[in-house]
Amino acid sequence: MSLIVAKDGSVWLDNQVHAHINALTDEQWQAISEQLSSASQVMIKADAQLPATQLNPLLKALRASDVQQVQLAVQESP
Repeated sequence: MSLIVAKDGSVWLDNQVHAHINALTDEQWQAISEQLSSASQVMIKADAQLPATQLNPLLKALRASDVQQVQLAVQESP
């Protein structure tokens, strides 16, 4: 399962946009958590310009799920 957080903070889960990471409703977080719980592994791709603290709600949701493996995709700086 791929979880993408774009530069503008929008959250994409398996090619479906949800909302800005700071504007997700409890219902949206619940839906994301349910999708995460059905996955054994998740690949997080976050834009390099996104402050790392913006990922905290996402990491909290991952901790609460049954995901066994989390991968973080990074891009080498030039």
